Amino acid sequence: MTLFDKALTILFSVLSTLPSLLTLSFFNLWLKDQGCPKSLLASFAIIGLPHYFKSILALVMHHLPKKGPADQEYWARWMTGSLLVCSITAWFLGLSLEKVMYRPLIFWGLFLNTAAVFFQKALYFYQICDESPEDRDEQTTLSRISYRWGHHFGEFCTLLAVSYLGWMKIYQVYSAIFFIFGIWLWRLSKKKIFHKKAAHLDRQSRQSHHFSPRLYGQLIWEHRYFLLAIFSVVSSDTLIGWHLHLYLRHLGLSYTSLAIVSKGWGLIIYTLGASLAYKISAQRHTLCLYTMIATLLHGFSFIPLAFASSNFYTLLMIFFMKNITLGLKSILFLRFTTHYIGQYQERVEIYLLSSATRSLLMFIVSLSAGWVGASKERLFGLAFVLSLSAFGIMNEMRSYWAESKS
Repeated sequence: MTLFDKALTILFSVLSTLPSLLTLSFFNLWLKDQGCPKSLLASFAIIGLPHYFKSILALVMHHLPKKGPADQEYWARWMTGSLLVCSITAWFLGLSLEKVMYRPLIFWGLFLNTAAVFFQKALYFYQICDESPEDRDEQTTLSRISYRWGHHFGEFCTLLAVSYLGWMKIYQVYSAIFFIFGIWLWRLSKKKIFHKKAAHLDRQSRQSHHFSPRLYGQLIWEHRYFLLAIFSVVSSDTLIGWHLHLYLRHLGLSYTSLAIVSKGWGLIIYTLGASLAYKISAQRHTLCLYTMIATLLHGFSFIPLAFASSNFYTLLMIFFMKNITLGLKSILFLRFTTHYIGQYQERVEIYLLSSATRSLLMFIVSLSAGWVGASKERLFGLAFVLSLSAFGIMNEMRSYWAESKS
């Protein structure tokens, strides 16, 4: 990868995480500030509906073009249009927040999440245009680190600024960011900056242009352990991500304290864990083993959270354990999934199945949002059990690989 490619990967990955801040993290905090009961918080989970069907949107994006679907310039145009739509919808979402209009909030939130999903999926197809497996591994790993870093840093800056600017101006600032980078990306595409074409993916897209339910059914059974591992790992992260801020606010933390402890300190520790994970050997069995260990350690870090208090130094220690294991687990699991998918000829179809698995779990989590969020014991207990499940499933995968190799 060239330095320019790395810079674009970092920028696009950071941009891809910002819309979810506006419709998940910040929106839930705004509802809590309005005094909304937990039952109402759960009902607003409908805003995340596009994420439940993002695998279908990705399938449409993959099969829609008649030619050139493995062309970086083609996916850059998708990203440009998505960013401009995000800019418009973020502006109107801010206006709806100011006037406390719930129906427009749901409408513009759905619209913003739809555009965000298109951007994220176009970014993934843009990244796999590299022929080299080493470049794909480096790009996806760097993308994941940048995504998580941008998520934490965006929340950190916003939580510090919201007490002074208010929620409406925060949304207007994000709208301006999406607009500026959308125009900039459009101008880059005019200069023919995006020139890579993956011939093997282009051929595969044409061969698999017609959707085959039988093929997807066979792939689901063949890769069942892999899909179950994704379900368990990502669902525990989703549970914590949706409810942790609300739980910390319930403990009495201000936005400033929340930003410092959860995001500022958490970002530093996450980066440390991610950097360690980046240095680990890329062999398949080694990655699987270390991913299992990191997943188990991250699961155990949920236990102290269930008994946390508002003491500043206690929270620093708890978030040290949580985020260093999160950095290790998330990057190792990403490298593991990238390596796993990349070894098969049907890599795009397997990726779409993994995306469908994520969509399914988000739908399940949204349905159980009120039940889970009503009790910290349920929240952290369920996340811990899911981590243990992921550990067991990946152990089965290692055993299966060992038998097939022998």
